[in-house]
Amino acid sequence: MYLNGEKIEIKSISKQIAAGFAWVPEDRQAEGLVQTLDIEKNISLSSLENYAKGYVLSQSKEDEAVDAQISDIHIKVADKSLPILSLSGGNQQKCVIGKGVLTDPKILLMDEPSRGIDIGAKTEVFDIINQYADRGLSIMCVSSELKEMLSIATRVIVLSNGIKTAEFTGDDITEDNLVLASYKGHHTN
Repeated sequence: MYLNGEKIEIKSISKQIAAGFAWVPEDRQAEGLVQTLDIEKNISLSSLENYAKGYVLSQSKEDEAVDAQISDIHIKVADKSLPILSLSGGNQQKCVIGKGVLTDPKILLMDEPSRGIDIGAKTEVFDIINQYADRGLSIMCVSSELKEMLSIATRVIVLSNGIKTAEFTGDDITEDNLVLASYKGHHTN
């Protein structure tokens, strides 16, 4: 993996975060959330070192950062001390996104960002993606949902059967082009 022309070798999650990469996994339940923790701790978990001095956690700094994130991405929550599982799937997904954003990444990697959430929550997640992209955050989405990528992508690289079959930008990002490029990966030797 290269960032600004320099090879980055990531050997742990903490080194990944330090290198400026945040990840929103496809399976939020298994890989994105700690189901036994409350909403606040799930959002702040990856950035806890930002709120600590030595081994002492500043609850006020953590509260301030989490409250700002809840407000910024419109997580619908009555009380951030409630269990994470008290939230809808869409709000859980927003918490996972918020957790990644709080690490102040250079690149946010999102794997199937709208998987398992209802249509209203999908719209909100895409609004969040566009909001952070407009602020200058580089976002990479992996998705099998063509229509979703058409609505948010400024550049699309098509991988099919492990082969890069095409790259599109601007007006060339069309459903027909994406389908044809995907087809190529299944019919090459």
